Amino acid sequence: GEMLPGRDIPYLVFEYVEGTDVADMIEKRLLGPEDALELGKQVAEGLAHLHANGSRHCDIKPHNLLWTPKGAKIIDFNVAVRIGEREARGGGSGRYLPPDFDREAPMQNGALTDRDLYALGLTLYEALTGRYPWDSAVPPLNQNAPDPRELSGYADLAPELVKVVLKAIAPHRADRFTSAYEFRAALQEIRHARRPLPATVPVGAVGGAGFAALTDAHPNANPFVTHLLTLYSQSRRSNAGTRGMDVWGESVYVETALDRELLPAVLAGEFRLVLITGNAGDGKTAFLQRLEREVAQRGGTVDHDLPNGSLLALDGRRYRINYDGSQDEGQKENNLVLREFFAPFAGRDAIWGTTTEEIRLIAIN
Repeated sequence: GEMLPGRDIPYLVFEYVEGTDVADMIEKRLLGPEDALELGKQVAEGLAHLHANGSRHCDIKPHNLLWTPKGAKIIDFNVAVRIGEREARGGGSGRYLPPDFDREAPMQNGALTDRDLYALGLTLYEALTGRYPWDSAVPPLNQNAPDPRELSGYADLAPELVKVVLKAIAPHRADRFTSAYEFRAALQEIRHARRPLPATVPVGAVGGAGFAALTDAHPNANPFVTHLLTLYSQSRRSNAGTRGMDVWGESVYVETALDRELLPAVLAGEFRLVLITGNAGDGKTAFLQRLEREVAQRGGTVDHDLPNGSLLALDGRRYRINYDGSQDEGQKENNLVLREFFAPFAGRDAIWGTTTEEIRLIAIN
């Protein structure tokens, strides 16, 4: 602050920064994944500089970042803390506060450092996906953020980038980055935010004869429309397009946590009964077919003689699969099908799972 010449009027001089509020850019979807990665790198660089000079921002969030022609800019230091200030508490938004941060505990350098790094990780998650990871107003206790690759349109995010972001916002401090230098170095190792997904079908297989093979093409008929009419559960013609994998489904299939976590757990024998629920077209049968494929690739056997499922065998384990628990089987009504399927698991005996001869998996709408 200075005094105006000849007047006793104090004033402050601030730098004028031409830029755009990052929160507004996220809301309007103006940041692509590559932009978000660059934002993360630059803000991490800024935090490394701040921390090296004994300061902690304590309120990193999209609204306190500007996207400028000269790069990212950190603003709003009104709750920043200088290391060594005994009474410093640090205000800021709880929406970007680590879930295990204790406002009442004496402020230590490590806790304030962690606070800045966590907030940057959460900001980067939002910049990448356009959304806050949870439905809650603040980060929940003991709950990992959902993998951003499971969101529509983000399946091709680079695994190394996802790993860094999820590490930065892990629910426990011991699992997060310990310094701005470490966070910055991890981001600098990432060259691209996206990684092209491997093709699952040959180029052109979905069009022409390859696509026509999926449908009952007739003269003066559009095979795409024919197939499209099967893609919703209440179709009067057929809802076959909602069930299982075909050439078209293979070309657009998005890997989920079911593939990454449930499938290996099932093959490891961790469960005796697996129920997969959801609407028609959510991918229940597709997952079960991926399990069949994995068993076959590992040298197991896959028997499709069942009217609505399959029998598998691998590594001394047997699996019984029902593709659709809401479906009749020939002259056997749906209720009877379900009673027979769940029969080995009836009763209140706590050890019923250990006596089941087969691992059973069923999809139910």
